[in-house]
Amino acid sequence: MRKKITMGAVLLFLAGMGWIGMDRYYSYCAGNPSDPACPTISPTPSPSPTAEPTPSPSPSPTASPTPIATPTPVPTPIPTPSPTAPPTTSACPKKLAAGAYPYLNNKRYGNGIDATVRVHGDQEFCYLIHKVNTNDCHLEGWAQRSECEMELIGGCPIWQYTKNDTVFTCHQAPHPDQSCDHFGDPVYRDDPQTPDIFEGRPAECGLQRDSAGDPMAGFFIIAHGAYLTRACLPDGTNCGPWIFGKDGQ
Repeated sequence: MRKKITMGAVLLFLAGMGWIGMDRYYSYCAGNPSDPACPTISPTPSPSPTAEPTPSPSPSPTASPTPIATPTPVPTPIPTPSPTAPPTTSACPKKLAAGAYPYLNNKRYGNGIDATVRVHGDQEFCYLIHKVNTNDCHLEGWAQRSECEMELIGGCPIWQYTKNDTVFTCHQAPHPDQSCDHFGDPVYRDDPQTPDIFEGRPAECGLQRDSAGDPMAGFFIIAHGAYLTRACLPDGTNCGPWIFGKDGQ
């Protein structure tokens, strides 16, 4: 019995001869799978195209945070200390008690007048100097006598004279009524003939000058004139008694 030639066989033959493309054959077999010429030939499947991987989105670069400028530390300024007076050591035995006060006494000494600082109203102060209980004393015998006396009265004694019940300051310059010179102490006295040098003691007394630039203070003076003279604290208070100088009665 003669075998039946199917369309699939014809297409397979023609494709084999190169007259048609195999895709015609495959296309036919796909639609006519019952054709005896088709099952025996399994079409070589076209390779599935390799799926290109979906490119992962490039990660967006993380923006570097804008650096915050670190402020330059400002050093805390060291407070300038308020100026304070350096501590001073008193030349006196103690600070005067409340109500106590210094005053001056003066007396003739040779041809001059000598002034003495006294303290009234502080028994403890006097006891520390003299070891006796008294409420009024001088400072003789104290190791820092001159320094303590100047500390108590605020400098060196100044001198006054009186005329017709009026009180005047006694200056060094020659005066028709009264003048005072040789400021210092009974041993070390200033020479008025050497105006640029103060020879008196304590030397601090030479810092107290009148308007003419002459010395005007000291624990000793020579008073020229016939009027009464006395020593006073630098502010003109707590003065000694009135007495005559070398030319007085």
